[in-house]
Amino acid sequence: MKNKLPLLILIVLALVAIVGAIIYINNKDITEESSAEELLIKNEKEITKNNNIQEESINNIKNKDKHLNITILLDLSDRIAKITNENGIELKKDFDPKERDLEIINTVINIIKEDAKKGNLSGKKKLINLRSKIKMLCIPKPQDNQIKFDGLNIDFSDKKYNGSNSGLILKNRQFINLATKTEIVKQIYDKILLNKIFPGSDIWKFFEQYAKAYCIEKDYRNILVIFTDGYIYHEDSIYKEKNRYSYITGNLLNQYGFRNKNLTLEKIKQKIKEEDFGLITRVSNLQDLEVLVVEVLSNKKCKFDGYVITEVLKKWFNEMGIVHSNILLSSDDKNLTGSKIKEFFNYVQ
Repeated sequence: MKNKLPLLILIVLALVAIVGAIIYINNKDITEESSAEELLIKNEKEITKNNNIQEESINNIKNKDKHLNITILLDLSDRIAKITNENGIELKKDFDPKERDLEIINTVINIIKEDAKKGNLSGKKKLINLRSKIKMLCIPKPQDNQIKFDGLNIDFSDKKYNGSNSGLILKNRQFINLATKTEIVKQIYDKILLNKIFPGSDIWKFFEQYAKAYCIEKDYRNILVIFTDGYIYHEDSIYKEKNRYSYITGNLLNQYGFRNKNLTLEKIKQKIKEEDFGLITRVSNLQDLEVLVVEVLSNKKCKFDGYVITEVLKKWFNEMGIVHSNILLSSDDKNLTGSKIKEFFNYVQ
């Protein structure tokens, strides 16, 4: 019996090793490429359960629990080239518009990553449940065919991110690669600056023709982030209807007396209302869209320009049915800008 006991122990240990190897092989694919945030679900039953909860409950979720559908409208005008333009904007030597834009885009990307970790209806808003979307574009598109925006777009609701192990690994890889989108934007900016051909940004036309189709999806929290110095103008969209325009320029503000040094903020607000001054409104059904305007950089010699631009944009957004909007003036403190952006995204209707 004494001789058989060590043999029996060896047999038991061998069986344990075999079972352990089988478990390891079965779980190998699932654990592969798991992110630092531990967003992958490793239990197939939990994956199925969470998918069912997501599909059954999507129509009943509140605004704060909705997945994000973010559109970023870039402004590839000479504002990114540190050029003092016709509006007289003088930039500090250490102020780099390109770097400021990249920092803001990175802030938005980090908000998506943080949002994936928040609790939702399933109790765990892990990567398997993530349906958020982000895209970046410029209207009009640059004429350079080598500048492409497709690489900036990610749709985590895409069918290729299914509940299979390979689908989850692909989704996880895309999630991790979100940070690389900022580098792609940098390459686009560098190419524009090198060629010195600036397509600009036709913000007015974007709202008239594209905003609803490009930015709004059912059961999502739809957010549009607009980069602009505030002086809205594009040569392809020059319209006037009484005291309404498709643009805001320094010359126009001067023409209407908004640069009169005797004006006060209250008088400016009253003037805009009495003269019905502002942007032409041709769309009124954007109630499912939130708008954040960033990097408004007004002429420092005209102390009220920033206030006039803000009031005109707020009036325009309200007329288009947009309930939640904010206009952020460019700040020397990038941390302040970042906190204001996060505050906007934390808004709950």
